[in-house]
Amino acid sequence: MTTQPVIVSALLAAIRADQSIPEDDRDFNPSVDLFDYGYLDSFGVVSLIARVSESFGVDLSRLDFYQPEYRNIAGIAAYIGANRAP
Repeated sequence: MTTQPVIVSALLAAIRADQSIPEDDRDFNPSVDLFDYGYLDSFGVVSLIARVSESFGVDLSRLDFYQPEYRNIAGIAAYIGANRAP
């Protein structure tokens, strides 16, 4: 079973790669609001939903991202951890 730190690391790497976020971007971290800081847009959400489904077997809805607790990597990782099949 994947632990939450592994999920956080995987999400950070996936978003960094998909959105071309530089390694030295100090604002990009597990608790930053991905939308307010411009790290995700509607296309990024679609890509992230596909990656989460493929990598973790968890289905996310675009509506999930409108909830404050899912607007950052830590919240998304917690959701994945709670909803992933054992």
